[in-house]
Amino acid sequence: MAVSESTQVKGYGFVSGMAALELLSNRHTLDQILDACPTVGPMVRNNQLYAHAWYPMELYAEFSDAMRVSLGPQITALVGRATTIADVNSIFRFVLHLFAPESIITFAGRLVGAYVRGASVEVERGGPRTLNLRFFNVSGVTQGIFEEFMAAAATFVELGGAKNCRFTLVEGGQSLDSFVRFQLHWD
Repeated sequence: MAVSESTQVKGYGFVSGMAALELLSNRHTLDQILDACPTVGPMVRNNQLYAHAWYPMELYAEFSDAMRVSLGPQITALVGRATTIADVNSIFRFVLHLFAPESIITFAGRLVGAYVRGASVEVERGGPRTLNLRFFNVSGVTQGIFEEFMAAAATFVELGGAKNCRFTLVEGGQSLDSFVRFQLHWD
């Protein structure tokens, strides 16, 4: 499988990630995380990171890795959940209740495309209250970013009415992998 040589993340991913970190911890911790980012930190402090622009995924990986070092490996899933809730509440929360959870996730490809360029998403029904997802054709993605993506997908389905949505890693999803396969399950 060919891997995208230029997986990019929209600057809004950084902006919403920083806002989530500030809510989950505090401004001082966010500043420490930015201090640990040799490229992203100065870009943020010099107002050179723009929400509408596209950046190499490696820059988001730098930010994600610094989050995990400072706050532990669980932080990326928490950030994925918090950013999804904030984004959905501000954009189209009311629409989610018009669809069943199995249908909602079919929008995943379009949503991922709004934040990540050069990646693909596949969704298959895996049985009652179970979906199989694959996020692939990516480069520069770390384990933390994959966990953030999986938590965001679970949260998105939960916001659509699923109860107790959780994800199970099936394959991939480690730093430098070009894909992750996982299942979403809910009650």
